[in-house]
Amino acid sequence: MRFHARNGYSTTAVLVLCAIAFFTGIMVQQYPGLPSAGRGPFQLLSIYPRAYIFPKFLSEAEADKMVELAASRLAPSGLALKRGDDPNQQKDVRTSSGTFLSSGMDKTGTLRSVEEKIAAVTGVPSAYGEPFNVLRYENGQHYHSHLDAFPEKDYGPQSSQRIATMLLYLTDVEEGGETTFLLEGKDGLDRLRNIDYTKCDTGIQVKPRKGDALLFWNINPDGSLDQHALHGGCDVVSGQKWAATKWMRNKCIGMDCPKSRTNAQ
Repeated sequence: MRFHARNGYSTTAVLVLCAIAFFTGIMVQQYPGLPSAGRGPFQLLSIYPRAYIFPKFLSEAEADKMVELAASRLAPSGLALKRGDDPNQQKDVRTSSGTFLSSGMDKTGTLRSVEEKIAAVTGVPSAYGEPFNVLRYENGQHYHSHLDAFPEKDYGPQSSQRIATMLLYLTDVEEGGETTFLLEGKDGLDRLRNIDYTKCDTGIQVKPRKGDALLFWNINPDGSLDQHALHGGCDVVSGQKWAATKWMRNKCIGMDCPKSRTNAQ
């Protein structure tokens, strides 16, 4: 699938602007080169950051299959360190177990089908997405608040950027495990100076419900990083939490990329 920036706009800007157009009711098909995007029921969660809930986005069978595929592959979750970070001081930031799953690892076609649904509701082609990161959180486990995008000042130059995140809830959680946006709201950045990244007591929290999906955008329409998209996974108090993350980038990175683009990355 080909996806081109037109009329001098960067690919990032086109992707984000098309998302805004889609979710505000403008037909995405008016932008040349974009895939058609089917509409599904969704709820506006926030404007700062731009975040949406898709109730029952996954079927019971799809959610169960993703857990089944991941269960035997789990390992302690990794963490991208900022320049100057001491790994020993960051061990408690992310305490889940996880694994990466690509659609080619699934003979049933479930992962490919889910990828196609994500592409349909976001307007971002599947080939722009990273493999699914499937995660399991047990009692007391969490992921302290962080950005999914990578600021160059912290991580160095990036060949592509994570512009959007789709978080799929694969199970219900007895208690805890909410997704929190500590800086939500138009005045959310005013809280940045005194923020405690380990807390879940400001902004808004999303309770995991099996089959629901949470979409949020990490990039502003001008291509800058949206700090309102700071988010975290609160401690699981009781039970287990299974979730899958699909990060979408502003460049084609998948196996379906044209050969010329694949070689250029």
